Amino acid sequence: MSNFLKCLWPNPPEGYLSTWTKRNAIRFFRSTEFEEADAYMKAIAAQDDVYFTVALLERPAAHGRGSANDVSYLPCVHADFDLFSDQSAHAKTALPKSMDELRDFMAEVGIPLPSVMVHSGNGVHAYWLFHEPLDLRDQDRRAKAKMTLSSFQKTIIKLAKARRGWDFDNTGDLARVLRYPGTKNHKTKPPKKVEVM
Repeated sequence: MSNFLKCLWPNPPEGYLSTWTKRNAIRFFRSTEFEEADAYMKAIAAQDDVYFTVALLERPAAHGRGSANDVSYLPCVHADFDLFSDQSAHAKTALPKSMDELRDFMAEVGIPLPSVMVHSGNGVHAYWLFHEPLDLRDQDRRAKAKMTLSSFQKTIIKLAKARRGWDFDNTGDLARVLRYPGTKNHKTKPPKKVEVM
């Protein structure tokens, strides 16, 4: 199993990982097939931006890459922070100029450093891992987790705007896809590596 997926899912429960590319190639892998998923995502990375669902899905989605209603387990709280890019990688420009600025902001407002951080090429994906994945097969638990993740993101967005003038996007949905480490971000030429920091 890839080190990254093993970090998120040391003992993965039964479920499905969804992968997606900008060319809308969607593929699902059982939680017992993480090695195959890792190899597949890295193999297609030379030609396309590759994403994966942070959460596991209960079954392959009937339509698209999966929605919040398909989520069965969540290993962490996550966030996607864009960093300022002079290569027009983002429409917004009111963003931190470096990882150090982002870390300083987190310390200033009392956000603990993430368990895992991934440089996405033009930003940072942050993962705060749970001791055990949240079982969200129950609709009430799923709704509470959805609200908690959204509130966490809204709080960060509000604090970033008030303290630093930054304009972060809200990426706090249960079925969020993020860039996969070991692939490339094709927003700029040449493409940038997506890698664990």
